[in-house]
Amino acid sequence: MFNWLQISGKQSNESLKYNELKLYDDKEYMKLCLTLGEKCDEINNEIIKSVNNSVFVGKNDEKFKDISNKETRIKIVNKFNSENNILNKAVSEDKNSLNKDNLCTIKEILSNIINLQEKDLTELFNLEISNLIEDGKDESRKYFANKIEDMKKMNERIYYICDIICNKLILNIACMIGFMSKKENSLWAGIISLLIVLEIRNFQYSIIIKDKLDEKYNEKYIILSWINNNNHEFFELLMNYYQIIPITYKIGEVLRDISTLLNLAQSSEIVDKKINKTFQIPDSVKIISHEIIKNILYEDELLTKLIKLSGNHCFDISSDSITTLRCYLFISPKITNDYILKNIDLFFSNIFKYLIKSNEYVPQRYGLRLLNQLLSVKELSKVMTLFSGNSEYLKIFMDLISSNLETISFEAFHIFKLFIANPKKSRDILNILKSNKNKIIQLLQFQNSRIDEQFSSDKEVSLHNHCYILKQKLVIC
Repeated sequence: MFNWLQISGKQSNESLKYNELKLYDDKEYMKLCLTLGEKCDEINNEIIKSVNNSVFVGKNDEKFKDISNKETRIKIVNKFNSENNILNKAVSEDKNSLNKDNLCTIKEILSNIINLQEKDLTELFNLEISNLIEDGKDESRKYFANKIEDMKKMNERIYYICDIICNKLILNIACMIGFMSKKENSLWAGIISLLIVLEIRNFQYSIIIKDKLDEKYNEKYIILSWINNNNHEFFELLMNYYQIIPITYKIGEVLRDISTLLNLAQSSEIVDKKINKTFQIPDSVKIISHEIIKNILYEDELLTKLIKLSGNHCFDISSDSITTLRCYLFISPKITNDYILKNIDLFFSNIFKYLIKSNEYVPQRYGLRLLNQLLSVKELSKVMTLFSGNSEYLKIFMDLISSNLETISFEAFHIFKLFIANPKKSRDILNILKSNKNKIIQLLQFQNSRIDEQFSSDKEVSLHNHCYILKQKLVIC
């Protein structure tokens, strides 16, 4: 499911030292923490130097010695976005702002921690099977118990290693990703992806430790807690840079990786195909992920921002934003349903303004497809009923079905048929269907040459339902 473990590019000589990590060894662990701290400090110094030399270059511009506070980071982003010459220069030059070796080293360390975790999980699972087969052997049980204790110790250490990276680095880099080269952005995105993989492994470790140890285990999160504490600034920084074309895809990748983690955290279980074992998601994970999702939807207004960005005239920005929008709409159907019902007018007015009624092909076509997918989710049945009871929306889709573009009329039909199938039609809907009966019958004869059995069947059903409605209405009259 997660194909994020490849180290992109050539590994530096320094990073090759971390191929065999020894996290169980106290001295090696302390040495690794110091090294990571130093690497993060070096990167932060490079960020400060780059910002002072590339952004705040005017005579009256202040120079920064520290970027560890939110106010400074927001100033950097605002300066970058407000001055086109800085933006154009950064985009056109694509020059390195940081020492890539430091980023490569951090990425290499995280990747090898993941490999170590996978090795431990496989060994533990094999031991568990062995214990079941050789039940009663004290040595085997003792070794198994010691292995669990070692895992507990290593999990604590992995948490602190990742905590250094999260708190010292992520936001500081996020505030200047517009100045970094594509290679640097790729490395930064890779580091976040690996932190997410480590969080998933952390779920598995925590489940095993709690299950095998009688004592209470204090769960800690690799990146979920950090996201929960910093979601407002983090998502604000990412969205500020999302429409810069050279890095649009990398920012979209980070946003989608986070959505995948949140989606997994809301599910009931993790299936690890490598060791053929299923892990139940702890309730505590569901609680914190639920809180994060609500924050980014309600406080950060992420869906509204993504809808607006999805309507961008640039293909790269629009297509990537719509893909990301789809991910966040489907993280948790229940939360999405509650959000739309509470903001139904704003949500659909934005959907129509920036997507459905767009003059641009990509936003309109993929907006129609996304809306159809959304209204087909069973948890959103109330949203679908309210939507298909709106007579103004019906008029829009009657026009879209007659579009000269077959792809648009095809996508529009799949939403139009919801109005026909709605068993609780309003008087306005019935009046529109009756007064346009011949037009609708004619519209439903479109694209007869399309080879699609389901599509043909849907048209026939819609036509039948429409004729039945008209007859029923005439009897009532």
